[in-house]
Amino acid sequence: MEEEKLLAILRLQRSKAVGDILAKKLIVQVGDVAQIFKEKKTTLAKINGIGNHVLNHLFDTTNILKAQQEF
Repeated sequence: MEEEKLLAILRLQRSKAVGDILAKKLIVQVGDVAQIFKEKKTTLAKINGIGNHVLNHLFDTTNILKAQQEF
């Protein structure tokens, strides 16, 4: 598995506001787990169940650091 995808999976798992169902929705809608973090927030906000609270957790820098440490 690519390093970028693995880090994206770890970031998604570390996001407190994202459970299994929202994670699956994001991956299905965007097409790739790594692409989630490349999309604009406005694009992601159009997905049912994704609001500002979820977006804030997705792009929280603490999650990035934790994922990198775990990797």
